[in-house]
Amino acid sequence: MKIRVLIVDDELPARQELKFLLKDYPEIEVAGEADSGQEALELAQQLEPELVFLDIQLHDMSGLEVAKFLARLVPRTRVIFVTAYDQYAIEAFELHALDYLLKPVNKIRLQKTIQEWKNIKAVNEHYQILKETIEHLQKGKKTKIPAIKDGRILLINQEDILYIKAEGRNAVVRVEGHDFPTNFSLYEIAQKLNQDSFLKVHRSYIVNLEAIVEIVPWFKGTYNLIFRDKEAEVVPVSRSYVNEFREKLGLV
Repeated sequence: MKIRVLIVDDELPARQELKFLLKDYPEIEVAGEADSGQEALELAQQLEPELVFLDIQLHDMSGLEVAKFLARLVPRTRVIFVTAYDQYAIEAFELHALDYLLKPVNKIRLQKTIQEWKNIKAVNEHYQILKETIEHLQKGKKTKIPAIKDGRILLINQEDILYIKAEGRNAVVRVEGHDFPTNFSLYEIAQKLNQDSFLKVHRSYIVNLEAIVEIVPWFKGTYNLIFRDKEAEVVPVSRSYVNEFREKLGLV
């Protein structure tokens, strides 16, 4: 994906010169040009560029003012100041500018700036991948479920659970041959479960899909579920949940 940039300068030759220099970078797309601060703000909201090359001396407002507005309007956009004046550099970097280039723009200096942005992008992308991986692992985590047995707390492995059913305000966990009450509601237990393996199929039941051994068609397109435990209940899939159940098991 190309790096979209916006060039802001009230002098046409300056914009043309920068566009000419940027032609050396096929990964960059000049998405727009503006010759005033107001136009820059409008275009930035429309185009959402990654980078804005921004002159400081504009005829309607200071480029520093524009940068402050950009930070609020398009917070992901980074600003590269391009100016003939060096006295604003400190203030520019206080506004978190990516860089501060002096006119006439030096090609090597520009190359370093663009490479810096590419490095930042790469780090951000790697961070996003890592974040998504962690979220996926957390979603699929196998937290043990606390239940009650003879006045003690029993920690049940999720893979041992056949189903969980609501009884009054609390839920009961079914493992092979035993029902164990809990001090949690069905909703509270659902937050602890591996979402890839467990599915709510009825307002009173959450089932372990891997524990189902038989699916029996029932009235009006619903099903009854049979588990490997012969003493377990036959769990109904209600009409409200049947579509999600079919999709999850590939029955559609």
